[in-house]
Amino acid sequence: MLKIRDKKSQSEIIGLIIIIVLVLVAGVVFLGIYLRGDSGVLREDAEMKNFLTTSSKYTSSCYRTEETKFKTLGELIGDCYSLRLCSDGKSSCQVLQDTYGTMLKTLKESNSFGLVNYYKLGFYFSQNISDLTQRTPISGLKDIEEGVRGKNCGVQKTASNSISMGSEGDVIVELAICKDE
Repeated sequence: MLKIRDKKSQSEIIGLIIIIVLVLVAGVVFLGIYLRGDSGVLREDAEMKNFLTTSSKYTSSCYRTEETKFKTLGELIGDCYSLRLCSDGKSSCQVLQDTYGTMLKTLKESNSFGLVNYYKLGFYFSQNISDLTQRTPISGLKDIEEGVRGKNCGVQKTASNSISMGSEGDVIVELAICKDE
């Protein structure tokens, strides 16, 4: 009678251990899914980098005084950094922000980068391009943001483009988006 009771106790203990192990494995799997889904994936994106590079060559509504040629967005970034005005008296920073804002709204509406929930375009100055931790926002330029950044962010993508300001340093234009994928 004693042997049957010992075998029954052993099988109950083994069953309990199996249940505990299964619960722990399930908990680790759910925790991994939760953490991965919330933080999103941050990736450099070649398409966005191409957008930033080509947009710096886009002509704006700001024109040069000595010629009737319109300035590119890349030239406007330099003018904004130096606090120069357009020939018609408009702020180069305001023209730059308005033009990029319109471009980004059009891109978002056309779904060129997919279903974008949020985007942010920032302009920064760095004296040392190899150390981007030392960058500072350009005065006169606000970040251009639209949308809500939250839990619906499946994938985060970033891209940046630097424009040389000669011996002074570089201006970095950085675009970050959050989208479903």
